[in-house]
Amino acid sequence: MINTSVHLDLTLNLENYTGDAITLGQNNETALDMAVSSLSNSTVSLSGEVGNYTHNFSFSFEPEIHTGAFHSKATIRAKGVTPGIYFLTISAITSTLGYSKVMEVRVV
Repeated sequence: MINTSVHLDLTLNLENYTGDAITLGQNNETALDMAVSSLSNSTVSLSGEVGNYTHNFSFSFEPEIHTGAFHSKATIRAKGVTPGIYFLTISAITSTLGYSKVMEVRVV
């Protein structure tokens, strides 16, 4: 059972993401600005994955690991990715909790 009256200790906000699909050209990259916070000052690790196709997508985070509240920049690269629609998951993970956001990426 999940206790929905207790606030999560972990937040992940994508500051420059509007909720619309991200359009990315082949062999291009884009960046997402993120605000991450662990209220208990836990160490947070960031990761990215593409659920329906992972070959030739790459991700980097600056910083990738931090403690407490911080800002990070995620860079998404689509080197040689076939045009199409993909689903990207950005995750913030502590030793006890994971929080993810899913977004649509259109490679043109």
